[in-house]
Amino acid sequence: MFPGFPEVNKNKRLVKLVYTSSSIFNPPPGLETARVRQQACGGGGGGGGILYASAGAGGGGGGGGGEYIDRIITLTESSYAIMIGTAGTAGAGGASPTDGGDGGDVFFGSFVALGGKKGYTPVGGTNTAGVKGLGGTSTRSPGPTMYYFNEYLAGGDGGTGGKGANTAVQADPGIAGTSVLYNSSHYLNSSNALGTGGSSGGKFTGLTDGGGGGGGGASALGTGGNGGKGGQYGGAAAAAATNGSGYGYGGGGGGGGAKNANPAAGSGGGPGKIEVEYWI
Repeated sequence: MFPGFPEVNKNKRLVKLVYTSSSIFNPPPGLETARVRQQACGGGGGGGGILYASAGAGGGGGGGGGEYIDRIITLTESSYAIMIGTAGTAGAGGASPTDGGDGGDVFFGSFVALGGKKGYTPVGGTNTAGVKGLGGTSTRSPGPTMYYFNEYLAGGDGGTGGKGANTAVQADPGIAGTSVLYNSSHYLNSSNALGTGGSSGGKFTGLTDGGGGGGGGASALGTGGNGGKGGQYGGAAAAAATNGSGYGYGGGGGGGGAKNANPAAGSGGGPGKIEVEYWI
């Protein structure tokens, strides 16, 4: 039976299963179809940039949000392996900063939703911005065993970290993460109650201050982490990114440190989950 309309499932019971860790789904005897919702994990935000003796460091890039897929699957197997990947790790700030980690994919048998990509720490010379993470893709075509729903919602991109100051140019704030894309063609509006991108990390106006971290990308079930504010020379330290909320969100990038002051850490991406729904 089609698991979405009670009028065609009269005298049947709706079963909803939620998986936040890897498991096995064994279809009950006689069950032909199930509605499966997959939210992939988000990427972690990059740490604030390299420590400089005479200039501010750039902020880390935000991680991308994971892909969300809602589809009806014709059940042809006796069991389906459910695999929930690992959320992207947070990038470290400091004299030797690190990138965030990629968000893990989630599998229902061979059906996959793709995790968001990591945010990067800045590389190269002074006044260098972080590189944003990318959201999971939604450009794939529906397979032959699916019908009706086939909602493919790409995760939002993480925002680019802001450049640090270099004695002549002020630091930049980070860029906010983006909201969820629908079929990779247009943004869903706020009335759809989907996640929004994380806010950018701010900056101070001195010429040896750090750049702000980029915001994390959104997912269909989560709001991206906020980028950390860049540090102020002789004042406030660089701020770490804050966590997002929900599932599948991208982590924010850490703020860049001011002259001779350590940059801050990014935040981790959101976890994934799978929901299975059927009438029996």
